[in-house]
Amino acid sequence: MSGTVLAQMLPMLLSPVMTRIFDPADYGVFGLYMAISGILTVLVTSHYNHAIMLPKDDEESVNVIGLCCVIAMAISAVLLLFFHLLHGTIAAYFDISSIGMWMYCVPLSVLLSGWYSALNYWTNRKCKYRRLAISRLAQTLITLMVQIVFGLLCEGAFGLLLGLLAGQLVSTVVLFAQIWRDDRQVFSEHLSRAKICSVAVQHKTFAYYLLPADFINAFNNQVPTVLLTKLASAAEVGKYNFTQRILGFPVTFIATSLVDVFKQRAIKDYNEQGNCRDIYIKTFKSLALAGLVPLVIVLGFAPELFGFVFGEKWRDAGVYAQLLSVMFYLRLVISPLSYIYYIAGRQKEDFLLHIVMALGTILSLYLGYSLFGSPKYMVLLFSINYSLIYLVYLIRSYKFARGGLPAEAN
Repeated sequence: MSGTVLAQMLPMLLSPVMTRIFDPADYGVFGLYMAISGILTVLVTSHYNHAIMLPKDDEESVNVIGLCCVIAMAISAVLLLFFHLLHGTIAAYFDISSIGMWMYCVPLSVLLSGWYSALNYWTNRKCKYRRLAISRLAQTLITLMVQIVFGLLCEGAFGLLLGLLAGQLVSTVVLFAQIWRDDRQVFSEHLSRAKICSVAVQHKTFAYYLLPADFINAFNNQVPTVLLTKLASAAEVGKYNFTQRILGFPVTFIATSLVDVFKQRAIKDYNEQGNCRDIYIKTFKSLALAGLVPLVIVLGFAPELFGFVFGEKWRDAGVYAQLLSVMFYLRLVISPLSYIYYIAGRQKEDFLLHIVMALGTILSLYLGYSLFGSPKYMVLLFSINYSLIYLVYLIRSYKFARGGLPAEAN
């Protein structure tokens, strides 16, 4: 946790510097790039990465990692061809000419995200948390250094985008180097084409149910950015996206390290005892208490804080923070616990809930724009919709954590 704390504190501490180097419109371009790559990243391993921690022996796990890497390369190659043909059309549609050239980099971002995710799950399986801390810290340092240097040297969002790519590349290389140093023997002994094909069939439910569900989830998370880019100014989009990043810091800061440990312990307890109620309740209490003070501060003082800390041009971003605060609090508390759906094999229900979430997201954004014609009302209704869905996940995941429920039909 200490490594993750440091890795997340640095961007937070340097945010007042970043907001004085980059304008809201720059964050608007950066947000659109992140939205596109974020949606596509869900596809890159076909969600087989979630199966890496589940097998009892390492032989099966290393072949799942091999499968994830192969799928990531294939999908990234297809995306490269796609963006080669349509990058100009995308830039023209959103009326942002500077985004066109960066569309070529989306496949690279997606590929690196897929590889890092597979390596991350393997590292978590082996309980080598120091590796994760080192890779996350390396990513943060490189990203910030490149963004600040090129932000001062170049105008526009170039520094933000280049820093993102540099950080992704370094973190993946650092984590791979540590795994290769310590675990290469198990990979060389057990990795094979036949076994990769076998695990692809064995864990196909992850691709059948979790992939569509999480693709819908990623779409739900990013669709406000996409629609705001089309319907509002780049500056407005930048304020919304910057708010998402600031509110996301506590979620990552508090939850990321805890959820790594929660997954490992919950899987162990569920396999041995048939339930993981104790670690579920303990994690729930920890997350709920950890997020309570930030929630109160944001609800009460966000516009004033944003204007003082980040500059007056970012004061309106504080309004977005207030609108999204309850949703982010529930995300902090509930999203890590929803991993129980994977452990209990409830992928089908998870998929159906994501369909409901998608319909609610589209409806809420449509009503916000058609009835009020305001980006802020769009965000408010979007936040309410997500908050209600999170509460459903809380109730259901607790039932699964208690165990004793019949298996879900395939």
